[in-house]
Amino acid sequence: MKNQVLTLPLQNERLESIKVVLEPLSEYFIIKPGQHVEVHAIFDGDTSHLSFTVAPNDSFLTIYAPGEIAGFVDCYMTCNGVRLQPDGN
Repeated sequence: MKNQVLTLPLQNERLESIKVVLEPLSEYFIIKPGQHVEVHAIFDGDTSHLSFTVAPNDSFLTIYAPGEIAGFVDCYMTCNGVRLQPDGN
């Protein structure tokens, strides 16, 4: 079955940068104030859970990719169509 792709647009409306952790990769990205990014998740066609889970925290934001771990293919972030490298893990 063909892989599925979901995209979650995200904009930092805070006055300071925010740390965003992508799970299940445990990679994080620093999003600057006003910056607009997109989180992309790729998972297999058998996946039934088709939504991101966003968990805010006082110091960072965790975004869980959709799907079951067995069907996970990739998760990454882009800005203006360019794939971003994580700031750490």
